[in-house]
Amino acid sequence: MDAKAQMNNLHFIILFLIFSGISSTAHAVDPSLSLISAATAGRVEVVRDLLGQGIDVNSKNPAGRTALMGAASNGNIRTVRALLGAGADVNATDAQGATALMAASAFGFSVVVEQLITLGADVSAKDKGGSSAITMATKGKHEAVLSLLSDAGASE
Repeated sequence: MDAKAQMNNLHFIILFLIFSGISSTAHAVDPSLSLISAATAGRVEVVRDLLGQGIDVNSKNPAGRTALMGAASNGNIRTVRALLGAGADVNATDAQGATALMAASAFGFSVVVEQLITLGADVSAKDKGGSSAITMATKGKHEAVLSLLSDAGASE
């Protein structure tokens, strides 16, 4: 990897840590933050290793986001499946009342949306601002997600 590519990778990592509200020091103190970070990045093997070490699959970061929410918001279906298989709460909410289904819907990840619905995600849940998964999919103009939500009985 050349110096420019290494610098780009470093910038990405720094931005990721800033926007996820996680510092590298926090990871050393709280391994559950490592789980959330790995899930958000789609690092399914790391997720499995951390879960195997006994990290709570439903642990939350300071914003109340779970590993499942991180994986869903980035369309990481393999990670989503691993977390759900380990008992992740499909209807967990963050500090704003958002769910993994809302995150996946907002970004148009239909495969993730379908998996979450299949495993019992509440298609009518609303966050503290009154938005639902269908509201978020509508804003993003994600037709495939809208179809899945509608078929599952979602309403605004």
